[in-house]
This record gives sequence, C-alpha cells and structure tokens, in this order.
Amino acid sequence: MTEHLNNIVVFILIGINVLVSLKGFQDRTFFNNYKFQMHEVVQNKQYYRIITASFLHADFMHLFLNMYTLFIFLPAMEVYGIFGYLLIYFGAVILGDLLTIFLYKRDSMYSSIGASGGVSGITFALAMLFPNLELRLFGIIPMYFWIYVFLFMIYSIYGMKNQLGNIGHSAHLGGAIAGIIGAIAIFPKESFASTANAFVVQLPTLGILLIPIVALVYVIKKER
Repeated sequence: MTEHLNNIVVFILIGINVLVSLKGFQDRTFFNNYKFQMHEVVQNKQYYRIITASFLHADFMHLFLNMYTLFIFLPAMEVYGIFGYLLIYFGAVILGDLLTIFLYKRDSMYSSIGASGGVSGITFALAMLFPNLELRLFGIIPMYFWIYVFLFMIYSIYGMKNQLGNIGHSAHLGGAIAGIIGAIAIFPKESFASTANAFVVQLPTLGILLIPIVALVYVIKKER
C-alpha cells in the first residue's frame, strides 16, 4: 500500500510538470510570468518564481529527459519516503536557484526554467547510498551510478560555461549539493558505510561528495 502511495506521489509530481510545461509551450505570457527571471526575483522580490520555474521546460525533449529521470529513479521515493523525497526535491530546487542567484545576480537578464535542480537532488541522494549500482545509459550503455553522476556534472559545467539553451545548468550543481546533504542528514551511517572492503565501497561515495564541491569551487573562481 505504501509503495503504491509513493509511486502515486511521483506520478503526480510528473503530471504537474507535464501540465504546467504544456501550458507554457502554448502561452508565452504564462511562461514569462512564472519562469526564473533574475531581475524579477532579486529586484521585484517575486520569490515564487524559484518554485514555479521548476515546473516549466524549454521544449518537449527537456521535459522528457527530466521526467524520464524522475521515473527511472522512482526507487528514491521508496528509500527516502514521501516526506524525505519531497524535502530533497524542493530543497534541491531552492538551493539550485540560490546558487544561480549567487553566480548571476549581476546579470539582470538571466533567466532559466526546468526541474533540473530537483532531479539532480534526487539523483545524487540516491547515488550516495548506491554508488556502485549498475545503470544503463539510454537503456544501452552499462555504467556504475557514480560514473553517471560524474558525467552528469561534467555536462552541467559545460552547459553553464556555454549557456546552453534556457536551462538552469547551475541548478544541477546546487541540486546535487542539496541531494548529498539530504542523504547524509537522513541516512548518515548508510552514506558512509563501513565494510570489510571499505575502500572499494567508499571511494565512489567520496567521489560523489567531491565532484560537486570541486565543480562549485571551479565555477565560483571562473565567475569572479
């Protein structure tokens, strides 16, 4: 019963993203009123945009990739429970945009949309507990979870540097940090499991911890 309820909550979250994004595709006034716009958030204090922008997407592919990621990482809901999952998800959205404000506050024209921050938070929170879980990228290429998040972060840094699309790439980084904090707060022992083969087990976890931290230092130094 609990598992079904957990699944329903994720599907509701996906459904809201789809409905709001479709509305944004068809109504540009709606899109512009609720996207993350630096000037409106910082100067006009329209803080609601931090949340509303996370339900808007640039196009169908952007929407599909984020929602597909939420779907394939559905086990995160079973691991963290409804409260923990939503706390990590929306905490990652908020922290992702706070980092965006810190990095781009002098650019009043900066804007972004997408659930990337929340998705990144859920991804890293799950990776912290299961770094050696084997995934199949695009359903074909086998790789460990920790390698997947490493490649994900490289893409995010590249996207930030080259301003790819209208996507909040900086939110990926903030979301990753929020996911790591959430994992440690909820499962401190499991996040740093001590086993006979501790080095093998903890090395990927250490990498997951260091990747966003190193990326954050790199980005801040570049922006200054």
